Amino acid sequence: MSIGESVYKPLPANAESLDGLNPYACLVDELHAHKTREVWDVMESALGARTQPLINAITTAGFILDGICIEIRSYLVRILRGEAQDDSFFGVIYTIDEGDDPFSPESWPKANPSLGSAKTYTYMEAQAAKAKIMPSARANFLTKDLNVFVGDSLSWFDMLVWDKGKKKFDPEMLKGRECFGGLDLASTRDITAFVLLFPPPPGDEDGEG
Repeated sequence: MSIGESVYKPLPANAESLDGLNPYACLVDELHAHKTREVWDVMESALGARTQPLINAITTAGFILDGICIEIRSYLVRILRGEAQDDSFFGVIYTIDEGDDPFSPESWPKANPSLGSAKTYTYMEAQAAKAKIMPSARANFLTKDLNVFVGDSLSWFDMLVWDKGKKKFDPEMLKGRECFGGLDLASTRDITAFVLLFPPPPGDEDGEG
């Protein structure tokens, strides 16, 4: 599409085909789906000859926890918290806060500023109802509707329950304790798992003693 002397052109998500470009601005859509940073790096370097270059990213959360999206997001969070300074970098994150109830309608507007217009409460209520009983639906609800990154779109394990048990841990607490070990060796495509279980001592049901 051309407007005046400007040209707007969709590009493939193939870094090898993007070399040699000289854009004024780039828009990278759904950055969460990028498994590597190759496309981002190629487009960012292509702006090097411009005096006022601009590269934008629009994305929901996703399932790739070690990709370019998490890297860029983490950098933005540091800037927003005042831990880093970069006047050339601007961003906005719409998501629920840590500790918020993802199934509470009071939490939803944080991740959906246009809730009630672009997305309805009826839709959110239906998605939340499914997410409560289906772990796979919960992953999609958290990423697409609440902008929370999760590890696996088909995860069977309820990470919301897991996270509630998160506590500060000191390995010194385990010295001299009774311990049970379990080992599950890999076969072909699965992984090897090794677990050590330390039952809490009598009178310390939370295992904090």
